[in-house]
Amino acid sequence: MAVSHQGATIHMATSGIHSYSGFIATFVFNPELDGDNDGIADENDRDDDNDGITDGEELDGTAFTPQTWTDPLRADSDGDGMMDGMESEAGTNPRDPASLLQILSCSLNGGFLSICWLAREGKRYEILRAASPSDLRVSPEVLDTITASSGTGPWLETESTYTGHTPAQDGFFRIRLLSE
Repeated sequence: MAVSHQGATIHMATSGIHSYSGFIATFVFNPELDGDNDGIADENDRDDDNDGITDGEELDGTAFTPQTWTDPLRADSDGDGMMDGMESEAGTNPRDPASLLQILSCSLNGGFLSICWLAREGKRYEILRAASPSDLRVSPEVLDTITASSGTGPWLETESTYTGHTPAQDGFFRIRLLSE
């Protein structure tokens, strides 16, 4: 037996009651209820904003140390251009737009290259160099690997610096977070 009420259908069968209201309500009557447009209704989607963190982890803050809740409907809760999942991996504060993995300065001094970036204590970073931006993604040269130390505050933030001989030719540089 099927009963329909304002677009929701309930089907009663010998195995129990089945409600199909979510599918109909979301994809037929309210397609905008798939906030990240991934084809999964938000009510059935474990990650409504596709930021790499489940909605439950965002609401209870367990994806971060220290525990910090984020908005499960915004991929970038603080609007700094770094998705919450990336901030979780980098160990940066997802509610502070100034807290993100970024190069702070790059300079040449007496034949030495110096690169300074915002880091988190205990995280490991590779300093990469390549002849072109596309080569940074495909075949970079690893100049060094550095583990950040001496972080302060609840996020253990610090500035890390690489200093090395200047390469013979111009290049592009990148700091890459290594997985734990």
